[in-house]
Amino acid sequence: MALTREEVDQIATKSAEHVIACKEKAVYFLDATGDVREMRASDELRSYMANPQQFEDNLSDYISTVGGLDEVVEVKVKEIIHATLVNIAPLSAPVGEMKERLHLALEEIAGNFMNLALDNLIECACGIRRPGSSGNPKPKPTRDDVRVEVWEERDRLHIGIQDKETGDYYASWWDDDARQMFDDGFFKLRPSLEESVLDYAEEMGILAKE
Repeated sequence: MALTREEVDQIATKSAEHVIACKEKAVYFLDATGDVREMRASDELRSYMANPQQFEDNLSDYISTVGGLDEVVEVKVKEIIHATLVNIAPLSAPVGEMKERLHLALEEIAGNFMNLALDNLIECACGIRRPGSSGNPKPKPTRDDVRVEVWEERDRLHIGIQDKETGDYYASWWDDDARQMFDDGFFKLRPSLEESVLDYAEEMGILAKE
């Protein structure tokens, strides 16, 4: 039985509304990614150590308020932030370690927001979601899933832990932050550099231990 003109119009309207909604969500999560990436662990550490729960609540409220979207998005934001921050070391850990863990946590939160932005952009274009994608933090990769990328040119230095399949970065250290990792003894010079980076990533919870 063929669709009536009215039914066709209703489907077209619903489809257009869906595209607008997912585009709005994509823009929101792109903005949220940028907001989190602008945060510096060195600036936020004192606030976090003073009251971790308050820090989590404030970050969730700020990101949710900026979006001004539906309750489902707000819940998703809070889930991602909580699931990441809950894994930070206890407050009794050395300040340097706390700073690094908070830095990595903020990067992970930003990465999850970016995944949600991509999910919604794909859904807008194709009407489908990426296989297995739900916006929840993904299972942690192991060292077999990643490569250590080292790039150095003049005064620039980058060390990153990169997914072998997707090319996404699980952690990155640039310039002074990267050099500080050597000064603090976390990273070792070649030929032990890659192994030391992977050992550190496992110790910090970036990678799952095999």
